[in-house]
Amino acid sequence: MNVVNRIGKVVDASKVQVRKVNGMSTPCVDVCKLDPSSGYCMGCARNKEEIGSWSTKKEEERVRIIEEELPERKQYIHYPPINNNNK
Repeated sequence: MNVVNRIGKVVDASKVQVRKVNGMSTPCVDVCKLDPSSGYCMGCARNKEEIGSWSTKKEEERVRIIEEELPERKQYIHYPPINNNNK
């Protein structure tokens, strides 16, 4: 599912994407909107608590969440259709 992130880039939010920021693994793709029905971020599939505490988690815990939990959560997120006027 393609969504537009905060900087206007279309990203495939149906897959977990991982990047390193300051040596820290993160699934953030700059969408930063919580799905009201699931409570997960539409971009990274983390919940509000995980987002807030992400930088304090050990790298091993971040990797475990990214690999083991986030892919499963993607199926519970409801994505709004892309409005081509907002790209």
